[in-house]
Amino acid sequence: VAQFILHINGLGYELDPSNPATLFECCQDGLILAALINDAVPDTIDTRVLNVGSSLNPFQMTENNNLVIGSAQAIGCRIVNIGSADLIEGREHLVLGLIWQIIRTGLLARINLHLHPELARLLAEGETLEEFLRLPAEAILLRWVNYHLARS
Repeated sequence: VAQFILHINGLGYELDPSNPATLFECCQDGLILAALINDAVPDTIDTRVLNVGSSLNPFQMTENNNLVIGSAQAIGCRIVNIGSADLIEGREHLVLGLIWQIIRTGLLARINLHLHPELARLLAEGETLEEFLRLPAEAILLRWVNYHLARS
């Protein structure tokens, strides 16, 4: 949980990593989850449609969380048996699962030649750059790990 809090704090929040309960409380209104989604895949959620404020009513939190759930599905997260009520109630295993999927999506999206041109060293013998670029991010990451294992 502390690592998730540190990742969220990197977005400009100031949650206490030593108190995991703050994560679940702060995710109730959907605003932090929306920020995570927009960090993972920029401009997924138009922040103008979010209900903001210091004391949102349950209807406003539900609207935000429905938007978060739909957006998480749109960026590739698997949403199974998670509803806005689960996020508002702070069901830990569901909140953590959703946060992990969002962070994972964002991290895998950053595995590309534009951000990391050194990945071109991972081309297999006879493989073209076009073929390499068609690989999913997970396959490139696995190839990177194997490359460094072979070098050590």
